[in-house]
Amino acid sequence: TTYSLTDVDNAARIAQITAAAQGNWDTMLTDPSRSKLWNEYPISAANYPSSTMYSYRMLGEMALAYRTYGSSLMGNTGLKAAIIDGLDWLHGRIYYSGATTGGSNWWYWEIGNALALNDLVALMYDDLTQTQIDENVAAVNYFQNDIDMTGANRMWEIQVSTIAAILGKNNVPAGVTLADARDGMSAFLPYVTSGDGFYTDGSFVQHNYLAYTGGYGTSLISSLSQILYLLDGSTWEVTDPNVANVFQWVYDSFEPFVYKGNLMDTVRGREISRYKEEDNLASAGVVTALIQLAYVASPTDAAAYRSMV
Repeated sequence: TTYSLTDVDNAARIAQITAAAQGNWDTMLTDPSRSKLWNEYPISAANYPSSTMYSYRMLGEMALAYRTYGSSLMGNTGLKAAIIDGLDWLHGRIYYSGATTGGSNWWYWEIGNALALNDLVALMYDDLTQTQIDENVAAVNYFQNDIDMTGANRMWEIQVSTIAAILGKNNVPAGVTLADARDGMSAFLPYVTSGDGFYTDGSFVQHNYLAYTGGYGTSLISSLSQILYLLDGSTWEVTDPNVANVFQWVYDSFEPFVYKGNLMDTVRGREISRYKEEDNLASAGVVTALIQLAYVASPTDAAAYRSMV
């Protein structure tokens, strides 16, 4: 409640949040015999892992309005009931500990669904029963129970495990502890000389040999900045000395590729084919990362990052 509701930018953002939530609520299916929550996202455990993620995201947009100061939907009991109904429906049928997975893309089960579900549980935490919290955290830990990948995929694993550990109060017998999640960063903080990661010449590579600063690299720095900001000043603050490299990556790997708000296509890989991920929109991930990094960087770096923004 510390921000101004009459500020034009705040008011516009609140209106956007409210409209998205209302639209999702209006189109959410409520028939007890439903086989999906929204018509555009048909769901089955075998074939539609992406629809599960988008359903969680739709509920997350509703939860954001429910929690946003200034939104006309803040604290709306009907909206709360709809959100929790959707959460329980997805858990009971698709995404739960022990569920059988299907489809060809592991990313949705282990990362996409888990990221969206974590956000939803965090936003609705105070309105959920302990059983609901425990069961949904257990689902995340079932699908994402180790940190063993490279580059951005590894950082996503860390983000998933970090938030799940916090939501579960670090009681994760079948998952990753908060300390283990944090320490998982140590594998990609050093510079590399081959394969995935950041190179001293400013390159970022993912998928072994693809220049991907503007795709996976942007996802990595965005996710990493959130977790560094979240853990800063806590018992689990990142103390690996190689974290200093992160602040240099901004100058060497990101600043050169964002020009007048556009993220250069030469380092965006397959992102250039994706609708609504044009070069002038793709840079948003870098810009927001810089804002968050400015809170944990040295005063000199923080000033430089804000100037870039």
